[in-house]
Amino acid sequence: MELTEEERSLLIELTDFGMPLSEVITDIHFTYPKASISQKYSIAEKLITNVIEKGIVCLCKLTLENTEDNIYEINDSTIMTIEEVTEHIANPLNWLQYQDKFDKTISFELAPTKLGEKILDDIFTVKNGN
Repeated sequence: MELTEEERSLLIELTDFGMPLSEVITDIHFTYPKASISQKYSIAEKLITNVIEKGIVCLCKLTLENTEDNIYEINDSTIMTIEEVTEHIANPLNWLQYQDKFDKTISFELAPTKLGEKILDDIFTVKNGN
């Protein structure tokens, strides 16, 4: 499968941990410093849409629970459909890690799919084989 450099980089960043949308927009901000804010969001939207349509990444809605140690743990995880993702990322406020800084019970994170994990295995096999 052909991936752009941005798609490949995003997938590699998801190797160990999920990534909130806020980190994607931050990466775009530093990769394209001269682009306008609207251009940066457009680039980020296109990137997210492309990797989801290719089936290598999914956007998960996480329901978090505050434990007695004041640590948030995942209570539930739901993979969003492409339609839900498209609607979600169309609103710039949804690119914040938490839309309400006082309510951290819902979060959204990108994660590799099974196909994405297979591609990551291939990427790292090639790197380790050379």
